[in-house]
Amino acid sequence: MKVTYVTMQWPAASETFAARDVNALIDAGEDVSVMALRPDFRDVTDLKKSLSVESVPSLVMGVKNQIRGVCAMILNLGLAARLFFTLLKCEKRVSVLLKSFVLFPADFLFFDRIKKENPDVVHLFWGHYPSMVGWLVQEKFPEIQVTQFLGPYDLLYNYGLSTIVAKRAEAVFTHTRSNVDILRDKGIEENKIHVVHRGIKTTTCDADIKKDRGFIYVGRLIRAKGIFEMLAVFSKIVKSNPEAHLMVVGDGEDRTVFEAKIEKLNLKDNVTMTGWLSPPDVSAHLKQASIMLFFSHSECLPNAIKEAMLNGVVPISSQTRGIDELIENGKDGAIVKDGDDIALIVCDLVNDTEKRNEMSAKARTKIIQNFDVNGAMKKYRDVWLSR
Repeated sequence: MKVTYVTMQWPAASETFAARDVNALIDAGEDVSVMALRPDFRDVTDLKKSLSVESVPSLVMGVKNQIRGVCAMILNLGLAARLFFTLLKCEKRVSVLLKSFVLFPADFLFFDRIKKENPDVVHLFWGHYPSMVGWLVQEKFPEIQVTQFLGPYDLLYNYGLSTIVAKRAEAVFTHTRSNVDILRDKGIEENKIHVVHRGIKTTTCDADIKKDRGFIYVGRLIRAKGIFEMLAVFSKIVKSNPEAHLMVVGDGEDRTVFEAKIEKLNLKDNVTMTGWLSPPDVSAHLKQASIMLFFSHSECLPNAIKEAMLNGVVPISSQTRGIDELIENGKDGAIVKDGDDIALIVCDLVNDTEKRNEMSAKARTKIIQNFDVNGAMKKYRDVWLSR
């Protein structure tokens, strides 16, 4: 089966799950290529190597491809005009429309490539701007399956064309049951909706995990991830456990402010910043940590928490939509909400080694049994093959 993924950026350091999905499909014998809408002028050689996607065929926008895309658009002016007016009808945000129009050359370059390669499936890895490519394929090549992922970010962004494409798509995937009612309310037929939890690679994690009592955070350093709330909680933990240590793995636009906050709270000796690390290096740190602090404002079933649980790290997570599908509160982690004495909850866990070890074992078992990427992508393949 020939599958074309359409995403925003390839590869993306903050979206290692995309590379995992693609690799799992290739390992299963599928012919997969990737198209990325966002222009990328970085040298991603090392990133591709760390994600094992060096040999994956990809079409990424650059200066030459922008020119080719403009030519493809000119050759399809009628279709471009229809897409233009469709967007004007379904999307009222001027900034979003402008971004959409800027991406037209990429849309039509991909449309032209899809016409030549004739894949069995075009899968929209994100449900917002990639919907334009999906719309073009649906308009001209109805024999090609178009499937779409719509997660919490897509639903919050509420891109006008997403729903139009989703209603016509052969299948719509989402990764939490809590999204099903929202999708149904948008008029998407329930029999098209498939809940498939995003998976991680569980076969690379051995059972030889040596723990200290350290804390860890893995993720982008942006305000929406709850990183400042995390520091406030950790500061309280340090007051009762002066030797407590937090490993912060990741980078992001709020790193400078985050580091200043560490200084202000006198936590410099208790916090280590690593910056972005490759997946194997992240795993090495997770094997050493005992507790993950993760207070995202809205993230649903974070892959960082799955990776942590696989490595026996007990997650302490904020209450976000669908998180109870990943963490069973008090059994394999803790879900906290505003008003909880989070520092007290964490300190009790730190001081109860037996309970912490029991939760660690349960967390690891859950991920292996329910969140393996090969199992997740088998469900995608089953849907595609059933059409």
